[in-house]
Amino acid sequence: MKYYTNTGTRRTIDRCNELDVGLLIVSPYWVNPDRWPYYAIDNGAYANWRAKKEFDEKAFYRIVCKAEQYLRETQRYPEFIVLPDIVAGGTESLAFSKEWYRELTGGIQYFSMRYYLAVQDGMTEEDVWRALRAMPKVCGIFVGGTMKWKLETSEQWSKFAKHLGIGCHIGRIGPTNRIVWAKRIGASSIDSTTWVQRNGSIEYVARAKNQTTLEVN
Repeated sequence: MKYYTNTGTRRTIDRCNELDVGLLIVSPYWVNPDRWPYYAIDNGAYANWRAKKEFDEKAFYRIVCKAEQYLRETQRYPEFIVLPDIVAGGTESLAFSKEWYRELTGGIQYFSMRYYLAVQDGMTEEDVWRALRAMPKVCGIFVGGTMKWKLETSEQWSKFAKHLGIGCHIGRIGPTNRIVWAKRIGASSIDSTTWVQRNGSIEYVARAKNQTTLEVN
């Protein structure tokens, strides 16, 4: 399982490298990934939702352009880019993600990236299966939504992704017990910003790598 967090102090970034923790760039702020072992890009929809703001489409598009430029300069792909979604938006979120998929893969500006589709409260496997059939460049799902829904359904989504041979990322999984839980249910990657926002919290990852029996709560 891979681990992602947001940028921190130089000392914290060094520790992230020791633990093989990658960078999650969250739109609208580009962060140079040079000092990180790998990186991915989140569209920033959740942050906007929490702040009660509309999704910043222009900012997200700029981030994708920066990633494409960075790829040309360094030959380093992001592990994935989360297609824009609507938090707790059900099938409306799927429709929104499809529009962005067409924009990023079939518009005037073509981006040669790997994409993840966010799954949200109210979606079913059938909904997502139908959506994925129309988006062949999507290589994984990103479990978003409310924490209650995430904890109740992530194991289902992990099994679904494994059946399809694609990745399953679970967002906002910070404490040690939840890291162990995500590993146990078969997630391919997780993220948490608290690992760098709270002093010493990056050690949650270190502890979780050596534990297998904690329960989620």
